[in-house]
Amino acid sequence: MRPRHVILLFFCFCFSFADPPTARADDEASGIERIRTQLGSDSYATRRKGVLALMLLQHPERDKMLLGLLSDRDWRIRAMVVRGALRFQDPKARFKLIEMLSDVNANVRADAARVMGSLRERRAVTALIGLLKDKVIAVRRAAVDALIALRAPGAQEALLAALSSPNGEFRVHVIRALGYLRVERAVVPLLGLLANRHAATRKEAIDALMRIGVRPSQLPPIIARLGDAEQIVRNAAVHACRISRDIRCVVPLAKLIADRESYLQNKAVQTLGIIGHRDAIPYLLKALDPRNGQLYDGIIASLKKLSGVDHGSDRDAWVRWWNAEQKK
Repeated sequence: MRPRHVILLFFCFCFSFADPPTARADDEASGIERIRTQLGSDSYATRRKGVLALMLLQHPERDKMLLGLLSDRDWRIRAMVVRGALRFQDPKARFKLIEMLSDVNANVRADAARVMGSLRERRAVTALIGLLKDKVIAVRRAAVDALIALRAPGAQEALLAALSSPNGEFRVHVIRALGYLRVERAVVPLLGLLANRHAATRKEAIDALMRIGVRPSQLPPIIARLGDAEQIVRNAAVHACRISRDIRCVVPLAKLIADRESYLQNKAVQTLGIIGHRDAIPYLLKALDPRNGQLYDGIIASLKKLSGVDHGSDRDAWVRWWNAEQKK
């Protein structure tokens, strides 16, 4: 038997088990009726099963039925349909989804905002900007995330205005967005937020400024945060010095070698080595104490970077070398 005859027999064998078209149509019809029955139930669990089954169904009526569920009395059903919006095949469904941004339920509004970001639906920008003033913080945060995904020019003005929000948690989210989008006009207001009483705001402002990029003349208020009362802010300032490698960081970084947080001590020592200015050497030698353990090893590593010589872990050898350097 020739190979093509074998293949032909194989397909005939497979199709002999396939349902005839009329049988498939009957199954689809019964499936739709079963789903309609589930959706008409008083039980949320049963209706939920109906929605899930409808989303998986391949039927001409599916999108129409799902769109109808966006007006359901139960917000949980509306939210389910919104979250499954990527399954919609009807392009007109996008307009209905945009309307869901004004749903009476906050969970639905937040889900709709996330979906707009996932779909990159630029027609939703105006509605999303409006959500930046929503009374529920989860909705405002979802709107910010969506605007980041959309990268719409009109969103920048709204985000800049949102920096004045009295809610610290939301303000932090807005700051992250401005940093991620690298909005240069945000630099001045972000510098002003370095004095905000909310520690997370100060920390995120530093991170955003370094992501956007600042001029050398704008670095001093960031460097000043090396002496901040909160360790998360000091940590962000150390990272900023690591990025900028500005010599003005040396003295305040040297003070951090005595910080109460050991990881900040080590990070300050490493950053002094990265900045690479010899002005840091006296401060490092002053802190070079064998009793400091891991910090001692970090100081030695930074001294090697700054000096270009290697005196191992011998503190006295390093001191003698530096004294000799001073006499040159």
